[in-house]
Amino acid sequence: MIDFKNKLNKIIEIFTIKNVSYLSVVLNLASIILGIIYLVKPLYSFLWDVFGIILLISLFVNLLLVYLNLDKINNANRLGKRTSLICYFYLVFMIFAMLSLMSGNLSTSVTYSNEGIENFGAYLTTYFFILGF
Repeated sequence: MIDFKNKLNKIIEIFTIKNVSYLSVVLNLASIILGIIYLVKPLYSFLWDVFGIILLISLFVNLLLVYLNLDKINNANRLGKRTSLICYFYLVFMIFAMLSLMSGNLSTSVTYSNEGIENFGAYLTTYFFILGF
């Protein structure tokens, strides 16, 4: 039982705000770079499967970072209140982004034409939120 607690404490020590922040920055940059490459060359490649996995891991790491920030922040001072507000804004943005991604993909898939101008709004919505803007 004591060995389990020691291992759990070591795992908790790894998930500090600093470590998760570095991982989040690396994953987000990789997602943006791979997203731009995908926009430039949309042909199928194994790289796009990796991009999807990185995008999903990046989402969960960002949510973990928001949780750690909200858990460790001191809301008594001005900076803590501001950081807390930014965290809540990020959570609302992520919900909006996921809904927009789903609606953009749905509207792209139900259009009968393959012309880009007719699907411009759907493509714009999808790409806009894939890149995280």
